[in-house]
Amino acid sequence: GICVVGDKTSYKKRVTHDCLVSEAHFRTNYQRLKAEHKHWAQDWPEKTDPQKFVFEETGIAAYLAALWSEGRFRSDGTPVKFVDLGCGNGFLTYLLTMEGHDGCGIDKQRRKIWDLYGQETSSRLIVEDIDPETCVYPEVDW
Repeated sequence: GICVVGDKTSYKKRVTHDCLVSEAHFRTNYQRLKAEHKHWAQDWPEKTDPQKFVFEETGIAAYLAALWSEGRFRSDGTPVKFVDLGCGNGFLTYLLTMEGHDGCGIDKQRRKIWDLYGQETSSRLIVEDIDPETCVYPEVDW
């Protein structure tokens, strides 16, 4: 259990996790992206829950942007190239593209929301069946 006395607790962290990205860097990215893209939660044309998709994908994009910007995967400063397999509504691809990363989203069916992202992102959203036995993407980092 945890014993709380004033401002102090007896809690001792036993496991170190989420140590690839500083919490401050993630939070800064998340707050910025959330402020920039929260309008999608009101303008969501899909039948899926906009709160879940907009803010969950924003969290993933914030994490990846922080991870990639810290140079662990591309030390030469060039943007990370990614592929989002099973991208669904394409919102993560949209967010990462808007952050300056080069990549694409692939799904087995086109979504009507894709057209709302603008040409820069919608041209990167691809309808394609993926065969995990044969599909490889050697030109991408993630």
